[in-house]
Amino acid sequence: MSLRNLTKERRDDILKEQKEKHDKLDGLQKKTPEDMYEEDILHFESEYAKVRRRICERIFKKEDKFLLGDRKRTS
Repeated sequence: MSLRNLTKERRDDILKEQKEKHDKLDGLQKKTPEDMYEEDILHFESEYAKVRRRICERIFKKEDKFLLGDRKRTS
């Protein structure tokens, strides 16, 4: 990046981003591998539950359409 394009706002944004990165690094360095593993497992379980819920919703919607279709045919 050339100095001509470096405005005060852009400089402030870069410094803010740098601070956020350093804070994140400090947080990671304070965690043990076990802590990180546990966080990963909890995140995975949460996301897995969301996916299972979406799949179940789709299955039930298809079954409802199928059942409604059968009722119309028998009438």
